[in-house]
Amino acid sequence: MSVLKTGVPLLEGSFNYPIWAIKIKSYLIREGMDKALEWFMPTGAAQIEKSKKAQSNIILHCKSGPVQHIQHDKYARPA
Repeated sequence: MSVLKTGVPLLEGSFNYPIWAIKIKSYLIREGMDKALEWFMPTGAAQIEKSKKAQSNIILHCKSGPVQHIQHDKYARPA
């Protein structure tokens, strides 16, 4: 997966966050992972797996600075 394929720019910081947030949410909706953004603490194996996949996509769409801020979050919503 590349930024060109997904259409989501890399999160660089607060200056490009507003457009990034819209695009990453749209990407997660397209991939069927948008519900993961609603679960602060997912329950059940299916929710946990979906949340971790969504979190992985979020991390892959961030530059190194923002990744360091969310590296210890377990699930998508806190990230």
